[in-house]
Amino acid sequence: VLDHSEVAREIVRTPSLRGELWEGWIRILIAMQAMNPHERRTSTHVEFTSAAWGNALTLHTDLMSNTWLILDAVESKADLDAAHDLARSTWTELRAWLLKLYVAEGHGEATQPQGTLDFQVTGSAASFHAPVNRVLALLLHHLCVRGSME
Repeated sequence: VLDHSEVAREIVRTPSLRGELWEGWIRILIAMQAMNPHERRTSTHVEFTSAAWGNALTLHTDLMSNTWLILDAVESKADLDAAHDLARSTWTELRAWLLKLYVAEGHGEATQPQGTLDFQVTGSAASFHAPVNRVLALLLHHLCVRGSME
């Protein structure tokens, strides 16, 4: 649908349509956050990759290609308020996810993380899948660049 210029323009310029689209889409991306974590190995070379890793990468790639369609439409067809709304919504979802992760990892029942987390990449699992972080970074970049021109 977003391949059609007029449809994309109408969606990103209409706050209710844009909000509904983004609310559903960001939930899909949140489900991919930290998907398929790996532990770093330094003693042996991994001779093969698992099907789970390949499936996670394919899912991430497919969903992000559609995400870029949405973000391209916002960048080229919407006003700055649209990017601001999406960035705010994205940050709200990302922050809620981070707080759930904070509690799930046993750091307490805080309403916001305190201090720094003790994370060592050599001993803890890590994931390359952080689509919501990337989307938020792109939206903030867009706001900074375009905001400085207006």
